Amino acid sequence: MKKNKWLLVVFILLAAVAVWLIVNNKKTTINQQNSDFAIEDTAAITKIFLADKNQNEITLTRTKSGQWTVNNKATARPDAITLLLSTIKTVEVRSPVGKASYDRIIKYLSSYGVKVEIYVNDELAKTYYVGGATQDHLGTEMYLEGTDEPFITHIPGFNGFLTPRYFTNYYDWVSRSLFNIAATDIKQVKVTDHKDPNGSFIITCDNKNNKYQLTDGTGQEVVNANPVKLKGYTTFFEGLNFESVVYEIPAKLNDSILTVGSFCDINITTADNKTQTAKFFRKPVSKRATGGFSSEGVKSPYDLDRMYTLLNGDTLFLITQYNQYNRLFRKVPEFIGEITEPKQTTP
Repeated sequence: MKKNKWLLVVFILLAAVAVWLIVNNKKTTINQQNSDFAIEDTAAITKIFLADKNQNEITLTRTKSGQWTVNNKATARPDAITLLLSTIKTVEVRSPVGKASYDRIIKYLSSYGVKVEIYVNDELAKTYYVGGATQDHLGTEMYLEGTDEPFITHIPGFNGFLTPRYFTNYYDWVSRSLFNIAATDIKQVKVTDHKDPNGSFIITCDNKNNKYQLTDGTGQEVVNANPVKLKGYTTFFEGLNFESVVYEIPAKLNDSILTVGSFCDINITTADNKTQTAKFFRKPVSKRATGGFSSEGVKSPYDLDRMYTLLNGDTLFLITQYNQYNRLFRKVPEFIGEITEPKQTTP
């Protein structure tokens, strides 16, 4: 009888040990997957590739200067990069996917998931797929390439899901900066006014020797141009932003705008012989934007606050504001003569 009791005690102890091992092994597995999803040293990340099932592809690359570019074409939004790197660093596994949800999640990931490739020191370090949100919207379905099953991930302390941080729209990644060029980096500015010949000119810069040359629209040098005014003009191209991107525009209106053509083109060549070109178009009045009246009291058929802009040969119109860009649309005579201080008035 005593022997049976001892056998029962031993059996219970072994069963308890087995349960403990199973539970802890499960926790260890989850913890391992947790560390597999996250990359602690985000400063070593040099490239991030994102791709969806609609053939949208985004390549975010860290330059030697520490800035990030989008598809090697434009500067990336710093806030979006910071958020993505923070997500990559802090993402954790909340739980494995339940059996009841397994097939649905795998199907969703294969049809709608965003593929994420992370490169550390230019070597592929991790590939995973980002799916949708859980029912409580506090978890995100993800699958790490090379593992057996998807997991529910989250960021501790964050009440939301992570899918929106892995977006694949090009213009959502691009910085809102249209021009952000320091005057010392400008080699030449060419402005072409398609309506007024006086508005066409070229400023050639020799920043090293502090020399500036003005050429008018006919190709003749303006010998009496004020170099201080020319240098001052080149400072206008730092920190110029666009307001928004026009993703959808009626084909008829699009064709009409392009047929009329741009009223002004600005081409900038930098010291490293790279070029940036912006074409500015009048924006017709609409229900949201009325034309108003010009300073002469004439009713305008165009929006007097905003215009359309095409950057570097792209086909999507950007919205820019006259109050920020009017200082670029100068006339040749404005660069001639001395700079006069504004008159002081007594209140």
